[in-house]
Amino acid sequence: GSGLPEATPLEQEGPLNDVARTGEDVLLRNAGDVAARYPDMLPMWESVGFGATANLALRDRTGQPMGSLG
Repeated sequence: GSGLPEATPLEQEGPLNDVARTGEDVLLRNAGDVAARYPDMLPMWESVGFGATANLALRDRTGQPMGSLG
């Protein structure tokens, strides 16, 4: 595989899960941002070659969070 998990429990810490739970976007501009906010994710981040990621809330018509995209 790609080194990325197929799915993670919503309770698990990570940018997409945090966005899905809180409705607040998580922007990670570089490895330093990852190390500061999600230090346990840094090895995976570097192994798959990410440079930056935007993790955005998906909202329904009323503005309520219903998921995330990253």
